[in-house]
Parts: sequence; structure tokens; C-alpha cells
Amino acid sequence: MAKNMVNKRGEAISFVPTSPTSPVSGSPVRLGEILGVAMDNPGAGGNAAGAVSVWVGPGVFSLSVTDSQATGIALGDKLYFTDGNPPVINNDNTKRLFGYALGTVGANATATINVPRHVN
Repeated sequence: MAKNMVNKRGEAISFVPTSPTSPVSGSPVRLGEILGVAMDNPGAGGNAAGAVSVWVGPGVFSLSVTDSQATGIALGDKLYFTDGNPPVINNDNTKRLFGYALGTVGANATATINVPRHVN
């Protein structure tokens, strides 16, 4: 096994997110093009001030998802991360791919559904 492995795939890493700058535990976050889910609040869990532990590997999360295209969201649809405070997970395909819908969301609605994280 390689001796230079720093982190096993699927583990949390600590960083100060680009968006949102002050996330809460369980919310989607972004650092540049790295997307994940905050596992704690800024500065908690042994992180430096402003930093959070972020799950960047595969996993399924229960997240608030918004239909931003007025078409509704079906099982298996691609979901995207849109910057904001809080950020929005939606079906706007001009944003960054976050994961896939394991539930449905009505047209122009918001619902909490399970979302498996997309990992390149």
C-alpha cells in the first residue's frame, strides 16, 4: 500500500469554505470546485477558526432541494449546487453538479429528499 496516502476516499477533510462562508452542520458547502457536506459548525471538532470538517466522498444526505426550473424534479435527476447563504441544491444545470435526486420535488417547490453525493 502506498505510504503517501493522506486520506482514504470518503473521509472528511477540514477547510474554510468558499460558499457559504459560515455553514452549519449538515449543509452543502464548496471550496473552489470541491463540494461536500459540513459535518460540524465552524471551529468545532478540533477545526481551526472558520474551518469545518467536510464530507467529500460518497454518501447519501437528506437535503433541502428546490425546483428552480419550474419543471419538477424526478427520481434520478441531476442536482446542482448554487452559491448562497445558505447555498441551494436545485436543478439549474448551469451550476456545479452535486448529486442525484432520490425523491421527487414538485414544480416551483422545495422539499427535503435524499441526495447521493456525486464524486468524480
